[in-house]
Amino acid sequence: QALTLYFLSLLLLIGFWRFIFLASHLSQLQLNNLILYIQSFWVALRLDAVIVSYFCLPVFLTIFLPHFGWASITYRKIIFMYFGAIAILYSFISIIDIEFYKEFGTHLNILAIQSNAHSKEFWEFAWKEYPLIFYLVCISAFVFLWMKCIRHFIPSKNEIKYSFFLQICFFLIGFILIGTCIRGGWQKRPIDWGHAMYSKNHLANQTALNPLFNFGRSIIQL
Repeated sequence: QALTLYFLSLLLLIGFWRFIFLASHLSQLQLNNLILYIQSFWVALRLDAVIVSYFCLPVFLTIFLPHFGWASITYRKIIFMYFGAIAILYSFISIIDIEFYKEFGTHLNILAIQSNAHSKEFWEFAWKEYPLIFYLVCISAFVFLWMKCIRHFIPSKNEIKYSFFLQICFFLIGFILIGTCIRGGWQKRPIDWGHAMYSKNHLANQTALNPLFNFGRSIIQL
């Protein structure tokens, strides 16, 4: 139950930043393609599920462990901080991706980690040209509210004790589901960024594409 709630909450967080991405390009929006923009959120779910599944995998592999897993108060605190760190990291990546897209017309890719991207001149330019403090405050406020909601819904203890057999069943079912999400389905080949190219509208396609997925694929395919 806890892992499912974390999974869904991360999907909602990614969906929120997708909405911000779309809103940041209001000048390019075409009202006659409104249905396509709404559809992009549905199309994006499979790519988002791939990213969220990788985030949840370490938790899935440890949450069923006796004494150390969800039954441990320390473990629950660590998991809460882990997902909080993921929320902050993904939020920063989303902001960077929005600005990157404005500059280059594409999502984050291998260009973002080239040597000149780490130079002193680049960071001085970024500090002058972009409202970094404003972004930091907004991300902090958003993640704080997100974590407050998580704390409210995530159970603080095991209210129902399951037998060892049921725990094994839950683990196997979870393993199949998370493996399916990581592959993006049961098709012959794992899902790729081409899944997001579902229409002739460029902005709708780019909205459906997960920036972290695109960034990772650009590095793998290098």
